[in-house]
Amino acid sequence: MSITAEELLQRYAAGERDFAGVSLRKIVLVNANLRGINLSNADLSFANLIAIKLTDANLSQADFTGANLTGARLDRSNLQGVSFECDAVGAIFDQADLRRAGMYRAL
Repeated sequence: MSITAEELLQRYAAGERDFAGVSLRKIVLVNANLRGINLSNADLSFANLIAIKLTDANLSQADFTGANLTGARLDRSNLQGVSFECDAVGAIFDQADLRRAGMYRAL
């Protein structure tokens, strides 16, 4: 299932947090605050996520191929099995669960 940035933000603002498996390919969510969201197994490939706040989020097995996570906050997030073939300059991963995660272009 694919949704737009506007739909995601509206549903999140209404209290929905479970977006597991959703396609957000090429989405633009610059500086969005999505604390506690579940985006496990989501397609975030080629997404523009500059300065996004994904603190306490479940991002396990999410696809970040080609995404821009520059300055993103991923504190205490579940990033198990994520392959970071993306730009993540200045991203913060404090206390994140990075088991089986791969950092390829994350700087």
